[in-house]
Amino acid sequence: AYYAYSGMSDSKGRPTAAIHGFTRYLSALIDKNKPDYICMVFQPKSSIDYSMPPDLREQIPDIKDIIRAFRIAAFQSVKYPAADIITGIIKKVKSSNIDSIMVSCNKQLLALAKDNVKIINPRKDSRPLDEGVIEALSKEEARSLNPNVAVNFSMESLRLKAPDIKKLSAILLEYELVDLCADLKRHSNQPDITYKTIFKEKELTDLLVLLGSVPEFAIDTE
Repeated sequence: AYYAYSGMSDSKGRPTAAIHGFTRYLSALIDKNKPDYICMVFQPKSSIDYSMPPDLREQIPDIKDIIRAFRIAAFQSVKYPAADIITGIIKKVKSSNIDSIMVSCNKQLLALAKDNVKIINPRKDSRPLDEGVIEALSKEEARSLNPNVAVNFSMESLRLKAPDIKKLSAILLEYELVDLCADLKRHSNQPDITYKTIFKEKELTDLLVLLGSVPEFAIDTE
């Protein structure tokens, strides 16, 4: 996602390639695969590859904010590498008899891609690799995964939720990604939000009557 938009920046000179590429790819991935559950796994800070381009590393905090705006559960161990955490997650999900798709270019994870578990290489395509390709690639990567890492979570905590368009828009507009922001709003199923300031007691009474007529509602106290 980063290299596809390499060199992209806003009018202040801040790099935006990773922010733009990651957000667009994640949105497309969700639209195409329509998962019921989703989560992200990060490498421990102690094992982050500091050979990565500095402008890419600079955008990681914003990418984490974007994940929070998408309301996606995220895991990051202080001890275990991401591949071992993913192994623990897949193990628990398989026990619930749920089909899974991993999105990673880590060849170690090919060992997990069998039965009802598929893998997508984000550098190649947005479709799961077929079994023949997995078998051929697996022979190139012999390093083992740790099958004993337990990851504590409930399946409900991974359920796909509607993104917080307000927060997501604020991040994208901060970096002048206007077109991307508009695209996400068009694809969102969330209704437009209308704000109204209440000055009179009758207006408050009318609002309470309206809220009493709907099955559920949310209140923004900002």
